[in-house]
Amino acid sequence: MKTHILLLSTIFISIVAFSQPTDNPYKTQYGTGTPTWTDALNWSTSVSIIDFKLPEETEWDNALQKAFVALSANGGTVFFPAGTYPFLNNVILPSKVILRGETPVQTDAKSDTFAPASRLVFPKYEPIFTGNGTDNATAFKSITTTGDVFNCGIVYLDINRARISIGSSASKNMLVYGVRQNNVAQPDAGVPDMTYMNGWQRFSYRHTYNIAVFAESCASVTRCRVNDLMNNTVHPLTDDSYDQPNYIAKGTYINGAENPNGATANGLTTITHGERARFDYLNHYGIRVNGKRMNPSVNAVPINQEIELIDNWLYTTMRVGYFAEAIGLVIRGNVKKDKTGKMGWLDATGKSLISYNGNTLENRALNFAGENILIENNDFEVTRHKMVNTKYYSTDGEGIMIQWQDAWGFNTASASSGYDARMRDITIRNNRVTGYIGIYDVQVPISNVTISNNDLRANEDVTGRTDGIIMVFKKETNHRVDNLFIENNTNISNINIGNKNTSNVYEMPGSNIVVRNNTGVNRAGLNVPYQTVLTSNTAFTTTSSYATDLLLPIKQVPYQMQHSADGAAPIFVEFKKAIEAVNLTNITIKRASDNAVSPLNATINGSKLELTPTTPLLINDIDTITIPANSIKFVGETASNAIIKWHFRVAQNSTTAISKVIDTNTYSFYPNPAQDKIRIQHKTEKPVLTTVINLSGVELKRAMVINGDELTVRDLTKGLYVLKIGETSHKLIIK
Repeated sequence: MKTHILLLSTIFISIVAFSQPTDNPYKTQYGTGTPTWTDALNWSTSVSIIDFKLPEETEWDNALQKAFVALSANGGTVFFPAGTYPFLNNVILPSKVILRGETPVQTDAKSDTFAPASRLVFPKYEPIFTGNGTDNATAFKSITTTGDVFNCGIVYLDINRARISIGSSASKNMLVYGVRQNNVAQPDAGVPDMTYMNGWQRFSYRHTYNIAVFAESCASVTRCRVNDLMNNTVHPLTDDSYDQPNYIAKGTYINGAENPNGATANGLTTITHGERARFDYLNHYGIRVNGKRMNPSVNAVPINQEIELIDNWLYTTMRVGYFAEAIGLVIRGNVKKDKTGKMGWLDATGKSLISYNGNTLENRALNFAGENILIENNDFEVTRHKMVNTKYYSTDGEGIMIQWQDAWGFNTASASSGYDARMRDITIRNNRVTGYIGIYDVQVPISNVTISNNDLRANEDVTGRTDGIIMVFKKETNHRVDNLFIENNTNISNINIGNKNTSNVYEMPGSNIVVRNNTGVNRAGLNVPYQTVLTSNTAFTTTSSYATDLLLPIKQVPYQMQHSADGAAPIFVEFKKAIEAVNLTNITIKRASDNAVSPLNATINGSKLELTPTTPLLINDIDTITIPANSIKFVGETASNAIIKWHFRVAQNSTTAISKVIDTNTYSFYPNPAQDKIRIQHKTEKPVLTTVINLSGVELKRAMVINGDELTVRDLTKGLYVLKIGETSHKLIIK
């Protein structure tokens, strides 16, 4: 224990006693579920910033620089004891350095009592409404990095008036943990436009982030609370946002300035109501975390960049709350709050009155992109702006969304933009969402997507909320959708899959599309392709599909783009009703490694076309099956099939699933060596205790597992382990 004199301000002195923590706070909180890369940060070496401040200094900029030097090449933690630390300038965080405050009494950022006691305060922007206004350089600071850094962290700090932007596409091991942050903004470079605006006008740049973390791999933003302001019951802060009366914008009000019901694009308006031109510290993006952008199609075996957004709390009133992109992404347990009764007066650039009803202010809870993504147990609230006191609302309001222009959904000739990309292995489950869940016009192949057990709260009568739609929608039909499951969702106003053609019928190539056990509200509709399997959906009043039978597979096993297929398992294609042969002699399988083409033995069993390779399939090879046109037809009908073609990757040539019957329930284990995970499936609705034990009988980890959950075992060395399910039964597995 050390005793120090801590200069809290220029006015008073406080005596404090403290010990410098050296634990990994992530591991302290989450135990065995902690990403192993967090141990690479240097938690054990720690210096106190108190030891580097001169008595005559009123700010802490110089002390922090001295602490960085003291940590030298090996890095470590700069510790901030409880207190307030004024800074004048940006903080440039070096590689291998952690900024850490005292561990708060309440470590759950979703609690209103979460308020770290170590507070970093940066200069406030003080506006003046004459001349060119206050210089932007007096405020709007940041905590950032330069170049390629690694093993960096910002932990348990209350940060006022500084955004966090750390890392690059070559950085690794970047952690922002337990941070409370407020009053972040950046002025839009386009305001003022001196051809017609006052020089003092400012507008909050919409693409600023409170927290942004970029890494090649291994990055996490966890347990942070952003923009809580007066919502917090401990150490509440004042909102720095301010009104701007006499702000000049393009356009003219319709029906006068006091009670306008619209605006035209003509002329200029001096806005006397300053709140309509407010410089708002909440009108921008919230938290972003990114893995390195890459073309995922060049990876034959799935990779995991280990990117996380976990257990954060966020309040924003415009733009996207959370934005995350990666191959290997977990978005779990986050909260997004919004404001009702919002009115939009200026467009997103701050230059013009909103003059039409098609304007978007990008109100959205989560924007995601990539593959191998889990989005679960989040609580997202999003509302739209009413446009200039009209009956119209902004054209946004998405809850969870990926769209065509996102990094891995952009199919252009540029590899850096996602050329030949695909979207696969996405699970969106157990979320509460106001808004809709949308995979919107992602113009790449889509496979293995599950949207389940989400509550879209569509029937809550709150003005400005969007209906509870689930959509997998494309404007094109060039790419397939395969292995799509939309099930057990509630409060749904519409489910839309495919592309609506000129006959108002939804169509989309692909198979294994299942929509089941969903509950609709408010005259809900099901709009799906013909080959969709619909089962036990309730309270839907309309269904759109083809009225005539089509020879489209409802199921293909292995499914299109499956990367973990069992080479010894059955291969088959299933249709909606019984089929018969036309010509089965030309069905083939082609392997990518040497372009060898082999015939497949084909037999018909009711509605199934069962296919057997004449030679063994090769591990890690990609195989393409082709069923030529005019091979089969429905029994008793004349029309035959168009060409059916799909590909998959063989992961191994023995049964991947190991099954055992325990207490009348069937449990299956799916080892995934590429991801170091075990997926567990069972036929009970209740969570089941699952334990991993070594051969000496030592318990290594345990979890309550629901059907379909994955148990991570990447922290175990290669060898033999016992997987114990329930209290008495167990099964030997191999990692």
